[in-house]
Amino acid sequence: MLFHPNGAGLIKRVCETELGIVSQCCQPQNILKSNNHQFLENVSLKINVKVGGRNTVLEKALCRKIPFVSDRPTIIFGAYVTHPQPGDESSPSIAAVVASMDWPEVTKYRALVSAQGHMEEIIQDLYINKDCGMIREHLVAFYQNNKCFPHRLIFYRDGFYQVLLYEVDAIRKSYNFLNQVVEINISCIRRAVPPAYYAHLAAFQARYYIEGGDLSDGGSAAAGPDGVMRERVRKVRALPEIMDNVKDVMFYC
Repeated sequence: MLFHPNGAGLIKRVCETELGIVSQCCQPQNILKSNNHQFLENVSLKINVKVGGRNTVLEKALCRKIPFVSDRPTIIFGAYVTHPQPGDESSPSIAAVVASMDWPEVTKYRALVSAQGHMEEIIQDLYINKDCGMIREHLVAFYQNNKCFPHRLIFYRDGFYQVLLYEVDAIRKSYNFLNQVVEINISCIRRAVPPAYYAHLAAFQARYYIEGGDLSDGGSAAAGPDGVMRERVRKVRALPEIMDNVKDVMFYC
């Protein structure tokens, strides 16, 4: 639990992209209040998921009775794009994609974030090529956790249905390297559900990574899977890379 006079943004950026640790920021006055048990309990729940724990599990998940999830290995995605504040005409938009890693419980969501063009709603890095992309990286992580690739994909997207015309194609391309038929279900929503809400939290937290930085460059080099450098022609620079051990826990909660 850390305190810093410059606020949470610097702490989050340094911890998650340089040190490889999770953090919990709190106002000192809230910690020191007497009889503040509810606040402390809520902070404890946040810390628990950030270090890889679970706070709740559905009984139906344990009994493998959740429709469209329990009958076969299933990965659930949530996606969200956050845009700059009104009046800001240069800062990039931030995309976040989370994915469940613990089938059949589906309670732990890994997150990836990416900067993209100003006010760009379509998530550009879902698929980059057959070896790189947010969907592919999540699929590989799912395999490492479950010893199998998912047979079903459920994708929750907080946005307008039109963006899915591009994004569904990116998802299908990402599955080509699996060489198997995969069932894909898409939901476009305008309200928070857990997966889309987690993506919302991750996208807003990632904005801390660019505060005080210049991300208006014309191109970038970013690390892909296994540390391979990939060149991307972008309107903005890539975000600082989140450390691998941080990606695997719900650091954004």
